[in-house]
Amino acid sequence: WGSRMGEVLQDQPAAPRSGGPRALAGVTRARFAVSPGAGIWRTTFQLGDKIDAGVPVGMVEDVEIRSPLAGHLRGLTRDGAQVKAGARVVEVDPRSPPQIFGLGERPLAIAAGVMRALQPESARAGASS
Repeated sequence: WGSRMGEVLQDQPAAPRSGGPRALAGVTRARFAVSPGAGIWRTTFQLGDKIDAGVPVGMVEDVEIRSPLAGHLRGLTRDGAQVKAGARVVEVDPRSPPQIFGLGERPLAIAAGVMRALQPESARAGASS
């Protein structure tokens, strides 16, 4: 995050990961539900579905996973996927309106950086001046 997000780096490593997920309507980690164990994830929900807090979203093996808060499903592991213990299987967007589809700020900045990196050196030099 910050002004350098998506910058093309040539002679230095990327900054180490720090902090946690960016807040959406003031909610950070609390908007995620994680798998308590390894197994097959099962759900009948789809991205964008409106959901209330505490509603069962799916199961890993015989363990029910509930929505951590009310909102819309912004992230949802595909039904039938093998998941590891601790894997995020659900993300709820508490905002109104939610941002469910399209690219968020971070993926958009990374995609723009990739596009700049793929340009010929002469085009990159001209873009920065």
